[in-house]
Amino acid sequence: MEEHPLMEAALHGRLVGVRALLAADADVNAAAEDGSTALMHACYRRPVVEVIALLIDHGAWVNAARTDGYTALMSAARNGTAATVELFWACGADIAAVDGTGRDALAHATDAGNADTAKILRAVGPTNER
Repeated sequence: MEEHPLMEAALHGRLVGVRALLAADADVNAAAEDGSTALMHACYRRPVVEVIALLIDHGAWVNAARTDGYTALMSAARNGTAATVELFWACGADIAAVDGTGRDALAHATDAGNADTAKILRAVGPTNER
């Protein structure tokens, strides 16, 4: 998969690097061949909420999806914390979006055994309301 420097910095939670690349006008929504973006990469491992917030503040599309329908929120639901999922919800992420297998963020959280993010997603519900 083709990687962009911003995606690499986001993947590793490098806040200083992400900040520097954005200051140098890196395209926050540049996509790899599979459609993944820096925001998605920021959620693949142990998401750093400050990196995610910075990307969103610079215009990252919270509802962008890879070619298989997988979104950053789905990844945050699997790998993140309640704070990361709360941030996505507060920024208008589509909680009800489904990937190519028909699974939404709650299904990904449940599959990964992430009780904290699953709790938030259950509270928000499929209508994105509390």
